[in-house]
Amino acid sequence: MSRTAARCQEETGCKTNGWLEVGMDDDGCVVEIGMDEPNDEIVACLVAEFGAVRCPCTAGRTIYFFGLGNAGVCPDDRPPPG
Repeated sequence: MSRTAARCQEETGCKTNGWLEVGMDDDGCVVEIGMDEPNDEIVACLVAEFGAVRCPCTAGRTIYFFGLGNAGVCPDDRPPPG
């Protein structure tokens, strides 16, 4: 889940902040996505990613922190030269 969240953060321009909580069912499927600062782009990415695979996991909840102050610049983005 953490890798998926980080990948979606990068794919949507590193602008998501706050907490993500994902609930898993016994069948390995995501049954709940909760966020304190959601945006449409990150939710769409997470739903697409989580809906595409089944995890060999047991039921439970996982929490991921995107951070604070993300404003659309990924850590590896570099300003153009000059």
